[in-house]
Amino acid sequence: MSNQDIINAAYLYLDGISLRKIAEKLNFSHVTIHYNLTKTLKDLDYELWSNVNEKLYAKKIANSIDDENVIKRILMAYKLLIANNLTVKEIALSLNESEFTIYRDLTKRLSLLVQKYPDKFSIYMVNDVQRRLTEHSFDNLRKEGRHL
Repeated sequence: MSNQDIINAAYLYLDGISLRKIAEKLNFSHVTIHYNLTKTLKDLDYELWSNVNEKLYAKKIANSIDDENVIKRILMAYKLLIANNLTVKEIALSLNESEFTIYRDLTKRLSLLVQKYPDKFSIYMVNDVQRRLTEHSFDNLRKEGRHL
């Protein structure tokens, strides 16, 4: 992609056109468009990059915590972590998701749910997750023979 293509893609995105539509229009993959908007654009036009990334992040967060399936997955991951004491890796295998997705569910997304729906989700859930993840980290260090 040329620098001008990247800048054009940024303006198209800010005008409300999806990354996939931009990719079709410019004849690149949406992955290439996303990469260039989040990485390369920063060196070309910092202010434009900042605006694009703010919109990308806001959309990602809004979409993820408003999706019923994502909320169900977060609650299931929470239950498997707290009630069943499964590790993130075990939860990921159980739910057929990546470890990164489960970790993000239990940390970032659960915290966002607490903020958005304080009547349904509790800060105690976030604290439980942090405590259990810390315990698992210490358990792994012990298993590897490392001292704390």
